[in-house]
Amino acid sequence: MNAPRPHVPWLALVALALTIAFGSGPLARILQTSAAQRLPALETQRAQAAKNLRQLQSDAALARKLSGQIDAAGAARMLAPVDRLQAAAQLERAAAASGLRHFTYTIGAEHPVTVTDSGLRQKLARCSIRLAADAPLDTDASAFIVRIQKILPGRVRVRAFSLTRIGGANTPLGAVNLRFTATLAWLSNGARTVLAGTP
Repeated sequence: MNAPRPHVPWLALVALALTIAFGSGPLARILQTSAAQRLPALETQRAQAAKNLRQLQSDAALARKLSGQIDAAGAARMLAPVDRLQAAAQLERAAAASGLRHFTYTIGAEHPVTVTDSGLRQKLARCSIRLAADAPLDTDASAFIVRIQKILPGRVRVRAFSLTRIGGANTPLGAVNLRFTATLAWLSNGARTVLAGTP
């Protein structure tokens, strides 16, 4: 008859613990070395992800800001190809609607420019517009400039603006009292290119 041996399971557990303790050392070092080698790549990926997230947040904030400033119709107007004859007609109609007298204008030659914004490059055209007219009030002249900025495609900025009084002290209100001149910088997609044989 065999006597029970209570110490055998305990010896087996001690042997297993010693095997794990001494046998897992090299395995742990291999895993630790592998993790240390992958750590710089993971840090680079984390930094790139953080940079991409910041750029996305910046783009979203800019989109929210611009969405309140321009609608689809405004964007289409700004990006429309320029028809210089139509632009001249728009200037003349706006001057007539504003009640200006002796209106003259000059639309200068286009000069190509490249605009880079947020890594995007766009080829545009820049030209100057010179205006002169007689008006009853200075507010009529400034309202006309604002109107021009809204009707022309692209972007129009005032570079120079001057007012000269031409009416006398007794000139009645509503009569022509001043002459204004303005120089505008016009940035647009440029004149529409029409190929021979196309409508």
